[in-house]
Amino acid sequence: MRDPYNGHRPLTPRRIPLHDEDLDEEVALAPLDLRRMFAIVRRHFGLVVTCTLVAAAAAAAYAKLRAPTYTATAVIRLRDTRAQISGGLATDGADALGGPEVSPLLSLVELLSSRTMAGTVVDSLPLLRLQSEDLPLDVVRALRVGSNSHVDSLKLQFGPDGIVVPDAPEASPVPYGMPLGNDSFVVMIARRPKVEQATLHLRSRDDAIRALLLNLSVRPRENTDVVDVRFSAGDSLMARRVADRLVSVFQSANAFSEQTESRARRQFLGE
Repeated sequence: MRDPYNGHRPLTPRRIPLHDEDLDEEVALAPLDLRRMFAIVRRHFGLVVTCTLVAAAAAAAYAKLRAPTYTATAVIRLRDTRAQISGGLATDGADALGGPEVSPLLSLVELLSSRTMAGTVVDSLPLLRLQSEDLPLDVVRALRVGSNSHVDSLKLQFGPDGIVVPDAPEASPVPYGMPLGNDSFVVMIARRPKVEQATLHLRSRDDAIRALLLNLSVRPRENTDVVDVRFSAGDSLMARRVADRLVSVFQSANAFSEQTESRARRQFLGE
């Protein structure tokens, strides 16, 4: 019988394995099958709707329960008083305000974000030491810290006729807008809040300083001599007061430093 292949064996096709990167490239280059995708969504329509509703409800609950945060911004511009006094003779280019190795703008940022500056602001705004989980602090208008540091909380009950302190010897209502408290601190509640009772806590000075620095942002603007001071708080009025007070404290300290330097310069020239 005659050999149909004329002495040559036919080639047998075989499967060539593909590497993982080849498969990934083929999958990435494959066209998107919209019909298949819609069919998958249609088969699991109930699960898709349920997940969507749960995610929307969680987002709505978070937006409703999350306490609002307000941010106040103040601006400080760096000024070289020595160059103004000397007409530019005392400073020369990069040597102004501390020499070529010192950045006056970064020095200003460090000063504004220092614990010393924050402590001065806390001492001038005692309300920064007050905190409560039940009472919105925007109804508190004043705080005076006493000498007794053993009592650091104050329970209050709010009624139509005023505020009652259950731990006080006389539980008669105190009218809104009048001071009340204990040996540790005295507060003034401006109006009746929506809650029926609350507990105020007086935190230590160090805790108040740490909380202030945590919510404070001091950043220089690029290619300028301007520094932005931002402070965030749950009360818009408190955020604005802290930012303004920080700037005013810096201005007072800077003015005192300029006066001291000017006085020393006059004494030196007088000798």
